Amino acid sequence: MTQHMPIADKDKILNKHLTEIIGLYRYKKFNIAEKKSRDLIKKYPKSITVRKILGNVLSAQENYNESIKCFEEILKNNPKDPDSLNNLGSIYVKKLDLKKAINYYKKAI
Repeated sequence: MTQHMPIADKDKILNKHLTEIIGLYRYKKFNIAEKKSRDLIKKYPKSITVRKILGNVLSAQENYNESIKCFEEILKNNPKDPDSLNNLGSIYVKKLDLKKAINYYKKAI
């Protein structure tokens, strides 16, 4: 018989990991934050928050194409997610693709 962890306990564990990753991001330890985010996505594949954090970490590393993939993955199931749309706008500004950036910013509002 398999025992399942109560949802509240899973949420506490996830939040602990997210707090750790956000701390790593703030201290610009992007490689570690990326690895931990990718590991966390394996454990919580439906977590939008983990994907958003990974997308931001990748963007901070100037890995824009991978970051775009993270946010586009979120938009597949949540096409009006304003955070993801706004983040995509910001990434396209960094890539100097202002037409796409404006398009995503317009969708975000």
